[in-house]
Amino acid sequence: MFSLNSFAPKTSRIAKPTFITLWVIFLFAGCRFDTQGIEGSPDSGIIDGSADRDITDVFTQNCLEGEKRCKSEPHRVEICKNDEWISEEMCEFACTSQPQPRCGDPAFQNGIQNGWLDTNQEGNFIPDNGASVVIDTENMSITINGSPANISSDILVQDAPGAPEIMWVTFNRVLIHEDVTIRVTGSRTLALGSKDDLQIFGKIEAGGDGSLPGPGGGSPGEGTGRGGDGQGTDPMGQGAGGGGGYLAGGGNGDSSGMSSSGGGGGTPYGTTTLNTLVGGSGGGEASNAETATGNGIGGGGGGALMLFSRGEIYVGPLGHINAGGGGGRQGNTGKSGGGGGSGGAILIEAPRIKILGVLAANGGGGGGSYVSSSEHGENGRPSAEPASGGNSGGAGGAGTTLSGQNGSANLGESPGGGGGACGRIRLHKIFPPIFEEGNHQGTISPDRTVAPVVGELRIE
Repeated sequence: MFSLNSFAPKTSRIAKPTFITLWVIFLFAGCRFDTQGIEGSPDSGIIDGSADRDITDVFTQNCLEGEKRCKSEPHRVEICKNDEWISEEMCEFACTSQPQPRCGDPAFQNGIQNGWLDTNQEGNFIPDNGASVVIDTENMSITINGSPANISSDILVQDAPGAPEIMWVTFNRVLIHEDVTIRVTGSRTLALGSKDDLQIFGKIEAGGDGSLPGPGGGSPGEGTGRGGDGQGTDPMGQGAGGGGGYLAGGGNGDSSGMSSSGGGGGTPYGTTTLNTLVGGSGGGEASNAETATGNGIGGGGGGALMLFSRGEIYVGPLGHINAGGGGGRQGNTGKSGGGGGSGGAILIEAPRIKILGVLAANGGGGGGSYVSSSEHGENGRPSAEPASGGNSGGAGGAGTTLSGQNGSANLGESPGGGGGACGRIRLHKIFPPIFEEGNHQGTISPDRTVAPVVGELRIE
């Protein structure tokens, strides 16, 4: 663990150049001014000096009394006193020049302000080992083993039209033990924050479960990337539902018979950075779906979850966060299946990130037709393995296969629904993330080699 105050300010002086020093520098540098090591971003305002910064200072005029500047190696704020630059403050993360040189703090996106870590929930969130925990974003509540917890939470309205609201709640520290499972439900997405480290050794389930969507995910046939409905009328023909899309396209539902067509797979949507936090989309329904029984309807979209911390976010070797799409529902005997829901979204923002467990936002499998056993599509798995479809149903996207697979219509079988596509995962950090340690290697699905997930956490 660490805190923003773990580095004590140190004072150092930069020697004034002498005449001999200047003569030697001009002789060997050929009168060139070498500023190669000084970099700056006009967007971030972060200044990154290098080891040759003192040579550069030789050629600048005396500084103005009280003037400040940013320096790195290490990151610090310097102030001018008596015509010399001295260190005023050492920075934990970086020095930012906007609006004036100062040590910066992490700036979380989607409207989550850094200051909220200090003004919201007090106390730790550490459910006892073996506890069953439900976070209901609809009712803004947390229950542990059926008993309500006393929490303080709030609602954030996102700027994007149609985007779900975010329930956000922060604690001093978050620790999820190995034998603890947290189930997240409701129409809103969830942002869970920690002022200190946020550690997950257990499981967070925020995915769709059959036709039930995860938090902020689309219901069957709903969402920006919703799967299309199958078309046809028995006994002339029937069509299965298409899978939901998100990071990629959903799989197509198949059809059989005359004057019928399978539902098309949903299209991709959203942004790589997840600057709008939204879940996956639902799969389409079969042409002969039975709404009352749920036969032939699509799977729900995976939910959306944001974790943020000033410290480290760590997912242990046996821990996982699952935001998979729900499996498409089977058709009744001799009838076609619904499409699988697409995976949802996982956004993690912290200076330090270590993933030795699993982050998964996989698509749900397409539904098949009832034969002699259940032929529902599987929910998106907490691994890099694809969710299976029912008989003739397409598999969900997972691992290096981002799209949902098409359903089929094998001889003697009714057509199967398309699989749901992978969702989106994003990690915003300051220091290099860790995905492997000792014998443990983290799993991220969709695979980060084909869908890059790492970005920079802004400093303000």
